[in-house]
Amino acid sequence: MDHPLRRKSDHTWYRWLVLLAPRHIKIGVFISLMVWGWLGFKQIEPDFLPVVTDFVVDSVEVVDDGQRLSGSMNKVRDCEFIQLIAYSGDNLVAVGFSETPVPVSRVEGVQSWGWWVITPPIMALTLYARHNCATGRVTTKLFEGEL
Repeated sequence: MDHPLRRKSDHTWYRWLVLLAPRHIKIGVFISLMVWGWLGFKQIEPDFLPVVTDFVVDSVEVVDDGQRLSGSMNKVRDCEFIQLIAYSGDNLVAVGFSETPVPVSRVEGVQSWGWWVITPPIMALTLYARHNCATGRVTTKLFEGEL
């Protein structure tokens, strides 16, 4: 029997908080696991599902104020190309595309690329490509080494 001084709304609040709390906790834990799972997947996605594989620099030529690069690659996922990022050590270097005025997305498959113009001339290069895929943005390391 209810206490004579207790209001029905107090009893309802207590029942909602105590008896139904485990369901709310389960929902919160489920949502947290989904968010952390997605963030974990996005961290390992470039390693397990790269957009470009077998990226090779075949030719390096020194030109007026930079270097021209060409090579081959295998695009394995249907993703839209966003940008190319190049570093020499800790320094960001400019990359120009000589085959098209604006970079374009390519179809899947083995293909050649270039000429890309890197300014200023450098000895070591690290290249990253950023693509927009069905799972969101993916940044893949294409090349790291001496030219």
